Amino acid sequence: VATFDWRTSASTFLPGSAATNAANLATQYVSQIVAANYDAVHLIAHSAGSWFIDSLVTGIENVAPTIVTQATFLDAYTPSDKANVFGTDADYAEHYVDKGFLPSTNSDLTHAVNLDLSLWGPDSTEDTLSLGVAGHSWPWQWYLATTSAPETSRWGFAVSLSYSTDGLPDEADGTVIVLGQTGDSNDDGQFDTSDLIAAFAGGKFESDEAARWFEGDWNGDGRFDTGDLVLAFQAGTYLG
Repeated sequence: VATFDWRTSASTFLPGSAATNAANLATQYVSQIVAANYDAVHLIAHSAGSWFIDSLVTGIENVAPTIVTQATFLDAYTPSDKANVFGTDADYAEHYVDKGFLPSTNSDLTHAVNLDLSLWGPDSTEDTLSLGVAGHSWPWQWYLATTSAPETSRWGFAVSLSYSTDGLPDEADGTVIVLGQTGDSNDDGQFDTSDLIAAFAGGKFESDEAARWFEGDWNGDGRFDTGDLVLAFQAGTYLG
């Protein structure tokens, strides 16, 4: 399981700007997904983040069409004709939508299985945007509840079922947390010299030992080697 923290790029005055940022960011991670040699990937995003996973799916399908792609859109932000575009390239796409007040987030997607959650949401006339669980937030709140529910009742992928006996999402579960930039070993939001120092300090470079993200495994193959350095520097975000 991997998460992508794009709060810095999402913090814009206009949702359209955040959406454009999301689509542009996705192009930086296509090679990382492909390099991991996954048989299938399941991408999940809410609102403007839908632009990230849709762009990522397109990139993956263009480079490695044998990878099975599933896209889960949660109240996707769909201005203009995006409702007719999202999900086009995915092998399977689904959309959980609240058709309430917020404009450009209440349309069915032409190329996805749509589930209208409007009537199942909390009864609230005060919370119609992103505060609490009603309105625009309701689809991701609902999906989160299904993923953490017992196996017999879930609809999504229960992340909790992938946890090892220690009860934590860590390397024992094959969990990778991706924050911001490829090469960002210390999770400070940027790739610079301090990340290289941290990665090499782990002593895993070109060894037979399994490495984790903070130890230099940036392409997801479980090792820290030249391939990780090439991937990180090719992203073009190194600050020196």
